[in-house]
Amino acid sequence: MLERILVPLDGSPLSDRILVHVRRLLHAVDGEVTLLRVVERAALADEAREHLDQVEAALHAEGARATTRVVVGEPAARIIDVATEIEPSLIAMATHGRTGLGRAFLGTVCGRVLASSRWPLLLANPLALEEPDTLRFRKILVPLDGGEASSAILPAAAELARLLGAELETVHVAEGPPVAGILDAIDEEPVDLVAMVASDRGAIERWINGSVSDPIIRRSRCPVLIARAGAAAPLTRSTP
Repeated sequence: MLERILVPLDGSPLSDRILVHVRRLLHAVDGEVTLLRVVERAALADEAREHLDQVEAALHAEGARATTRVVVGEPAARIIDVATEIEPSLIAMATHGRTGLGRAFLGTVCGRVLASSRWPLLLANPLALEEPDTLRFRKILVPLDGGEASSAILPAAAELARLLGAELETVHVAEGPPVAGILDAIDEEPVDLVAMVASDRGAIERWINGSVSDPIIRRSRCPVLIARAGAAAPLTRSTP
């Protein structure tokens, strides 16, 4: 199941809104949330802890299990360090926070985390951070291009659909304009989550260079579950 969700925050209200979708996950599964703040200098740690304590208290009041971490360093690298330590089922992040709305996904903290992550990322742009009309994830859409790499997300997407009681639907992405086709599919149906692979190798290398994955992450009205082709493992962990 979704045993642990790592949620990096930067202290901004926009970043905190990823918790909208974390709460949707917790509504269906009994997972634990690790709230993480990465600060550039130790002098900022107390303020960061105060912010995380407030978020943690709100989650506890809703019956959720949550812990907090504050670390110092470069954000993407430290997020990966903490993830390596705690082995989360997924990492949930807003694509924008203190940096505002003007920067594209690739090259930002989220992009650098994705480039190194062994875990799926649940990402949401400002459009996808609005309060949903239901707590349930009803439909998960998986874009496929016919290649083996793009289908690597299917185990994680299927596991998440099972856990959440959601419908899983695939859509074939042709060699024409794939971004428009995926966005149209999201808009035409009540899609609550898009699950896709980003790869820097093979026939779908365009998915990582920004021609597919970047625009979808930036423009989708629902959150995106994304993983690198070599890291799109199921969301469960085996137990002894």
